[in-house]
Amino acid sequence: MAWLADRMAERLDPVSVMPGAKSLMMVAVNYVRGPAPAAGAGQGSVARYAWGRDYHNVILKRLRKLQKFAERELGLKNYRSIDHGPVLERPYAEQAGLGWAGRHTLLINPELGSWLLLGAVLLDGELDYSAPASDACGTCRICVEACPTDAISLERREVDARRCISYLTIENRGPVPHEFRSGIGNWVFGCDICQEVCPHNVKIPAGSDPAYPEQDVNAILGIESLLVQDTGALKQRFVGSPIARAAGANLRRNALVVAGNQKLDSLAPLYRGLLDDPDPVIRGHAVWTLGEVGCRADIEKLRSDPDPSVRAEVEAVLGSTP
Repeated sequence: MAWLADRMAERLDPVSVMPGAKSLMMVAVNYVRGPAPAAGAGQGSVARYAWGRDYHNVILKRLRKLQKFAERELGLKNYRSIDHGPVLERPYAEQAGLGWAGRHTLLINPELGSWLLLGAVLLDGELDYSAPASDACGTCRICVEACPTDAISLERREVDARRCISYLTIENRGPVPHEFRSGIGNWVFGCDICQEVCPHNVKIPAGSDPAYPEQDVNAILGIESLLVQDTGALKQRFVGSPIARAAGANLRRNALVVAGNQKLDSLAPLYRGLLDDPDPVIRGHAVWTLGEVGCRADIEKLRSDPDPSVRAEVEAVLGSTP
């Protein structure tokens, strides 16, 4: 693990973050341990940050230790430790000299690349301020060209969340738009493509933090196991993992997308069973997956489904004429 807590951020606007706060101490933790395993047939990939324990809990405990250090050694009382919440961590990390925002909008550190988790400690006294980091992306556009859903803007250095695989597989609660399903490929939770291709991540040292294992049981997930478990069972399965954020309907939906992309016809009876699922998102995606694997026998019965999105999926597979 790499701590970069000796670098401090620019002066804060106390009203924008927390009244009384005068400085912000930024921390970056390297969570990459080794190469990612490739998903085979019947398997889905998980973004690296989610292989281990929920990083919110891990980072927050360490930030609290940093708070105590600041109070004991620097004589500064702390106001709050934050690893999620009302602080835009990346811009402050840039001002603290921890790195620059790449075209994929993630912070890149010259020594540790972009495999970073960020946290902050708000303090009631001022510290020495670091110089902002310099941009080193230059004319590189590798991440832009590698994104399968064209989510990264070359000119504006923005990511369109509506097209981003991480958003589509985690935060999006409805059906995955048809135009992005093939681009999702094998990803059942999150996406690391823009980081995997980044030249600044090629020669970074592997970390040794036990909270972020080299290859965890959650690095690759079986498609069948995600589809046979109901929402409650999946939530229980991923307690304490970042995957819990999408556990339930989202994971099952994502598994159906991956199954369709892999043309995984061996699980067709399981897809057909999901045509009776109480969740219309699951029913609709089961229709799509059955169409992708060439098994359309039972889809017809959902032409009269009460949910319009399910009926639209049926029409997309079978056509508008019964």
